[in-house]
Amino acid sequence: MNDRFWSISDNNGNKVMLKKASLIKLIDIIAFVTFIFVVSTGVLMRYVLPPKSGQTTEIFGMSRHEWGDVHFYITSLFLAILSIHLILHWRFIQKLFRGRVKEINVSRVLLGLVGLFAVLAIAIAPFIAPKEQSTESKGMHYGKGKQQMNN
Repeated sequence: MNDRFWSISDNNGNKVMLKKASLIKLIDIIAFVTFIFVVSTGVLMRYVLPPKSGQTTEIFGMSRHEWGDVHFYITSLFLAILSIHLILHWRFIQKLFRGRVKEINVSRVLLGLVGLFAVLAIAIAPFIAPKEQSTESKGMHYGKGKQQMNN
């Protein structure tokens, strides 16, 4: 297969040729977005919904434990995308260690910064969203499990 094109199949089973550069850009964007969400959910659980806060505090209707599930799945996706990212950038990594990297494109850096601010705005939303105090406990919580199971 030509190194500059990748073949993928659409919903109808037709093969579509995708430029490697376009695939790299898509994977890089997905990797960046998932990284921002991994960091934001981690910080959310650590500082906004600290341990033992899941019994009464919710953000967007989700407790600390539910945010932990979201964090895990986003992290798993991020690691998979990061693996693909490294495979697609293997030649660049080799050139970097051999000292043969070209100059940086300023317009790409500016576009990246605009994207960064947009994704950060979305990632910050849970931090500025109002916290809800729930009156009911959602499922088993630490310390209550044995008592509930014995009754």
